[in-house]
Formats: sequence, C-alpha cells, structure tokens
Amino acid sequence: MTPSVPFHEVPETTFAYTKEAPLFHHYVHHIHFYAGNEKGKKDLPDYARRYGQEPLEKADVIVALGGDGTMLDAMKMAYPFDIPVYGIDRGGEGYLLNSEPTDLISEIYHAAVVPFPALDCSGVDVKKHPFHHICLNDVATRCETSQTAHIRITLNDVVYRDEVWCNSVIVATPQGSTGYCRWADGMVIPVGCRQLSIAGVAQIKTKAPGINATVDEQTRIQIEALDTEKRPQSLDCDNVTEMHFKRCLIQKAPQMVRVLYNPMHQVVRNAIFAQRILNRS
Repeated sequence: MTPSVPFHEVPETTFAYTKEAPLFHHYVHHIHFYAGNEKGKKDLPDYARRYGQEPLEKADVIVALGGDGTMLDAMKMAYPFDIPVYGIDRGGEGYLLNSEPTDLISEIYHAAVVPFPALDCSGVDVKKHPFHHICLNDVATRCETSQTAHIRITLNDVVYRDEVWCNSVIVATPQGSTGYCRWADGMVIPVGCRQLSIAGVAQIKTKAPGINATVDEQTRIQIEALDTEKRPQSLDCDNVTEMHFKRCLIQKAPQMVRVLYNPMHQVVRNAIFAQRILNRS
C-alpha cells in the first residue's frame, strides 16, 4: 500500500521513455513563445520574427525559453488548452528542456511525446468551504503561526501516519520534486517515473515517525490538519494558497501535459545523473 522505493531499486527501463514514447509527427504552424528569464526574453523577439508569435488560445504548441521553472510555468499555461510544450534551455541546469535546435519546426515534428502528470487537489477549510486545484508541481502544507504542524496522512483510505509533527508536508510530481521537495531532503523522482514523492520539513521524530517516501502515482493521498485552532495550516497548491485548510485529497489528475523532447538529446541522461547525485548526497 505504501511502498518506499530507493533509487537503486528502480529499473533502468523506467527512464528509457523517449525510446518507447510515440513521435509527435505534426508540422506546427502556430507557435506561442514564452520566456521566463532574462536569457529567454532576450532571445524571444528573434524566435518570434523567424517563426511568428501566435496568441495562446490559437497555438498548436508552446515553446518555452528559459530554465526548469519556465518550463513548469509553460506546462501550467498549456494544461487548459491541451497543447504540447517544447522547451529550449536558457537557464542554468535545464533538466526538463532541450538544447538549442538547429531546425525548430523539424525537431518539433520528430520529437518524442512524453506525458507529464498533474495532481488533482480537492479539500475543505476549517469552515467547510470547498476548494479544488490542478497542480503540476507540488502541494505543500504551511504553518500559519510559530506552532509546529500536527498532521495525519492517509494513503488509499488506510492511515499511513496517524500523526506527523513538522513544519510542512510536501507531495510532489516528478517534475516538481527538484524544487521545494529536494530542499526538504525528499526523494527526487526522475522524469517518466510513475511515482510521487512525499516529504516532511523539519520533522520532530521524537514525537512520532516522520515521512520521506515515494508512492505509486495512482495513490490517493489525504492530508488532514489536526489541532487547527492552536496549529492553523495553509495549503500551497503550486502558486495558489488556501488559508486555514482542514483536509485535502491529492490524486493523479485525469489529464496530463504533453512535453516534446528531441530523442537524440541527453535530457534523460541528465535527469538520471542529477537524480542519483541528489539522492546520494
């Protein structure tokens, strides 16, 4: 029910997704370019002049210019329109992006289509007001006061941790696991691995066992805030915050974001290498 999978036990075939993924094989005529950092914004006018700049609602594809953060922003933009995203590295590390293309239209046509999961997060606050969000990065609790959080975690309707004492609990997708989850010493999950990462921040393990695990992406994760009058909690769903939350249910969203990769690019090896180094450090 609650498997924690060390990286060395994850089969290498998990990462060979660009060999198995279908190819896009569509010539795109309407591209929306999006830049999220200074390097990307500097290059965007030249790309727009060469290929045109279409409004998002009319685009066949989003081309993101920047780093991994820019790529995640572009994926959020693409989600409601169900269009793919092709990233060009203009950041520092760029594990989620492709290198500079020699022929953008041709490389998009020959790109491998890799689905990225999203999280469906629904719940209620302490006044029983409902909320619902789609998250591509992570969902994280946050203390509203200096009091430590008191949290219960349930997986597939079975209590996994009756109580966790910490500052925050994070549930991250593979693409989101390199951010806040990594900072909290949570497991970094390679792109294409069908798992979610759950981690606690500043856990007080002398009161109760902590949590730092990976679970199957189909797992239904419920987080419940306990002692909410004394220990009020907020819930960060990507860049949206729900104040005074009581409980939430996190599960895989039915729709995924399609990301386009050059099969000859080293993005998969980069992701594997980074994941191994981070998890062993």
